[in-house]
Amino acid sequence: MDHKLEWLTVAILDATLLIIVLFPISYFMILKPLHAHLLQALRQSEDQFQSLTKTATDAILGVDEFGKISIWNDAATKMLGYKASYAIGHSLDTLVVPQGYRATLRDALAYHHDSDRGNGGGETLELVLLHKDGTEIPVELSASSYLRNGCRHATAIIRNINHRKQTEAELLSLTERLRKSLITTVQIVARAAEAKDSYTGGHQLRVSRLARRMAQEMGLESQQVEGIRLGALVHDIGKIQIPSELLSKPTKLSAAEFELIKEHALNGYNILKGIEFPWPIAEIAYQHHERWDGSGYPQGLKGEAICLEARVVAVADVVEAIGSHRPYRASKGHQEALDEITKNRGKKYCPIAVDACLKVFADNFSFE
Repeated sequence: MDHKLEWLTVAILDATLLIIVLFPISYFMILKPLHAHLLQALRQSEDQFQSLTKTATDAILGVDEFGKISIWNDAATKMLGYKASYAIGHSLDTLVVPQGYRATLRDALAYHHDSDRGNGGGETLELVLLHKDGTEIPVELSASSYLRNGCRHATAIIRNINHRKQTEAELLSLTERLRKSLITTVQIVARAAEAKDSYTGGHQLRVSRLARRMAQEMGLESQQVEGIRLGALVHDIGKIQIPSELLSKPTKLSAAEFELIKEHALNGYNILKGIEFPWPIAEIAYQHHERWDGSGYPQGLKGEAICLEARVVAVADVVEAIGSHRPYRASKGHQEALDEITKNRGKKYCPIAVDACLKVFADNFSFE
């Protein structure tokens, strides 16, 4: 036992001596150069970060766990007016954020101390910041949060989008002017039909009112409702190419005369197709005499091959025509018109359009 203990003691002393001798060598040959390399890499990283924040065209802000500004680059000074020496240490909320946006920004930057969440971010939102002079600046803010020593910090990249907002407003204004111009075009075309035949003009206006209410009852989007209203307003425009004596003939039309009248659908399409509407105005004129079962004209379209807008106008057209006075007969009344579309629901007429029309009349619709 004494021999073994002596051997172990010698081994420990030898190992200790070896460590004492090799540690300085390893420090100077390995650890010190490695430490120097790490310090150099850290300085380079810091220099790169400083260069990035200094030359960035977007504002870069850092916020500590208390909501105090810790990073403020030159672009932030240019955008918001405050120098970094003044901004750092101030609360971001009270310095540049209007009252109405403070809660939104707090949520975006995730101001809390829950260290279990780890890093998070990537959230982008639009809001308004205040320049030093009180000017409101629309910005786009991308925020990220991270944990540091158990506390949550955040960084934000902020871009001035004032020019983009101005461009969007100008585009919206231009779009609205174009929309009004197109509506005016439709109204002028409708008046052209009325100048040729006052009955046609009045008929189109009444069909337009009913078709619009039907489209609303069907829950269609406002743009589609507007297209149906305008398309109905000119659905018979092709009749301006039909001889006036046929349009106002007080007796029943012959088969040949009726074939001529039927051409108004194609005529209307040819008149309207050259105008670039955002709605299927030309197709409404072309298809408003097509029927659900394929028995209509001029193309013999069937079912959903007929555009929805034309299906709505077709039902409104039939109801108005039956219920109104014609040159060759007196009005048959609205009840007979409703009986017609009810009897032929799913046959001649689109079921959902018929249902909408019946509901509209049940709600006391009036053409006037």
